[in-house]
Amino acid sequence: MTKPLLQGLQRVLIHARYPTAIKKTRSEEFAEASMAHLRPLIDGKVVAAVGNAQSIFGSGLGPDIDACDTVLRFNLGFIRQPEDQGSRSDIVGVSGRLSPKSIYAGFPGARVWWLTARREMMGSGFLRRIDEIAITPRDSYTRLRQALGSNPSSGLIALAALLELFTPTKVIVFGFDWKQTPTFYPAKTGHHNWQGEREMVARLAAEGRVELRTA
Repeated sequence: MTKPLLQGLQRVLIHARYPTAIKKTRSEEFAEASMAHLRPLIDGKVVAAVGNAQSIFGSGLGPDIDACDTVLRFNLGFIRQPEDQGSRSDIVGVSGRLSPKSIYAGFPGARVWWLTARREMMGSGFLRRIDEIAITPRDSYTRLRQALGSNPSSGLIALAALLELFTPTKVIVFGFDWKQTPTFYPAKTGHHNWQGEREMVARLAAEGRVELRTA
């Protein structure tokens, strides 16, 4: 059986098993309401957005990350070196066909935030907990894509949503270098406009909307 055919069969089975959850993923009203899961962790808080660039290792930024009120991590960016990455994970932003089991095991107790507009990629483990997951509204994603001119990365989706949909006291960006070094775990990064994303975040930093931290 070919991979596309197997994936299609899996989606049919998931639709049959989780029809209510699938319906919720298609609802923008549900997505907008789901942002309430994150508000206590973001509004009025200093938020550390911790990326997965290899360059974070050796940075010694762990204590600065842990000093923030809330720590947001991404995809399979599990903590390997707390002295560089910090030791907490309060929110994990996910995109793509990631194993729900791996996410929940790798970030125990963290609130899951589904970032991408491709909600059909949610695995059954996420669908079972759909009422606990925050889902980025499509309008937010669409505006960002139009401004960038290409599909945004997980990190940029989260940064844009933090500033547009929430009221953090400060957003501090760690571990992002826009592919000057590779992601520290094997990853399919997609076709992203890394230079455009770097310039966009640099503008946000110049405007005082985010703070960029490196070693």
